Amino acid sequence: MQSLVIRIAVNALALWVAAEIIGGITLEEGFVKILLVAVIFGVVNAVVKPIAKLLTLPAIILTIGLFTLVINAVMLLITDWLTDALTVDGFGTALLGAIVISIVSNVRAIMSSTSVKPAGRRIRARCRAGFMVLRAVATSSARRCVLFPVRTTTRAR
Repeated sequence: MQSLVIRIAVNALALWVAAEIIGGITLEEGFVKILLVAVIFGVVNAVVKPIAKLLTLPAIILTIGLFTLVINAVMLLITDWLTDALTVDGFGTALLGAIVISIVSNVRAIMSSTSVKPAGRRIRARCRAGFMVLRAVATSSARRCVLFPVRTTTRAR
């Protein structure tokens, strides 16, 4: 639940920043309306975006991921179509807005990823094949997994 509230707040902040920076994006005044647009934008991203990414996978691969900005612009235009509180003038404006929203969202992801797990923490779990999995977490973004066999006999102490 807390993660959902944070995502909505970040979407609202990102949409507000895009509306302030880019002249062709207009967001109605009012905290409730901005949150409503953020919720609609989040639902569009959760429902439509995975389907759009799947259908445009060859274009995403050919452009080394840059086509996702086009998909994000289309998600912004769909949000504009669904609500009256957001107005986007055209596709070029939506593309610039998608870039700003992506930057704000990535800054939030970078800020939250550094404080998720402490450095040097070790987690052990038994997998099906009789191996132990040792995961040394140096940072939250870089994880290494090392497999090593589990002893089947117990030692007498």
